[in-house]
Amino acid sequence: MSCGAAWVRPDFRGKILSQLFARLAKAYGLSRWPIDWIIGYVTPSGFNKGLHVGYGAKHHSHSITYPDSMGELILLYTSASEAVDDLEDFFETELSPAPAPLPRSWETIVAQEVTRTSPELVFHGSSSRS
Repeated sequence: MSCGAAWVRPDFRGKILSQLFARLAKAYGLSRWPIDWIIGYVTPSGFNKGLHVGYGAKHHSHSITYPDSMGELILLYTSASEAVDDLEDFFETELSPAPAPLPRSWETIVAQEVTRTSPELVFHGSSSRS
């Protein structure tokens, strides 16, 4: 599976979209295939900015290079069970808003009964076939 990369408009940067995309890709992969490890790469400058933390990577290894590539890369890797734990933590802490207090009259809102769902001119059971 390959997650790829994404460009985010400047006015949407810093609003957890990259972190969300990375975790959604992991969740999809884990739900579709028997995955043992999830890996990825980040540049040293991205690593220094903390991108690996935002992506939920639990481990890293420096100095990965490929011939004729863009230079040094840092390998990020996470086990499947660590990824599941990270997903759970991310969704509980980052995406769950604080619960709103219930209005005082909540029990009266829930107890409303609907007795008529049709407009006044609709007669159920009538037919006008000619």
